[in-house]
Amino acid sequence: MPEKIYGRVWNSRGILSEDFHDAFIAHFYYPPKPSLRPANSIPLTVVVSSAILSPVEPQIRFKIRGTKASYIKYGLDVQEEQLKYEPPMSLVDPRFAVEPKSLEGVLTTLNEKGEMISSLVPTERGD
Repeated sequence: MPEKIYGRVWNSRGILSEDFHDAFIAHFYYPPKPSLRPANSIPLTVVVSSAILSPVEPQIRFKIRGTKASYIKYGLDVQEEQLKYEPPMSLVDPRFAVEPKSLEGVLTTLNEKGEMISSLVPTERGD
């Protein structure tokens, strides 16, 4: 269980009412656990956030960072855009819910020498 929690929600686009929340951030603070980490370990802070606005291309969908690996996934849901086609793409079309390679996630890990190794992670077809 976290020792402390902080959270906030807000209307980042200023549309509709002030009660229309489209962004959030949450911080979870965990004390050091000497049994799980070295004696000189520091507390763990987990930050979870989401916002509809992000001035970056390609859009970052997920970003997960740890002490031995990180994963970044780019792009928004391709299905939403495919359903806006005129006519909409058929749900049985073999291209439906298939992301382009340019939106693959990037997994970066540390090898036994402490070197960073990055590899692309193909996205599974949606349903």
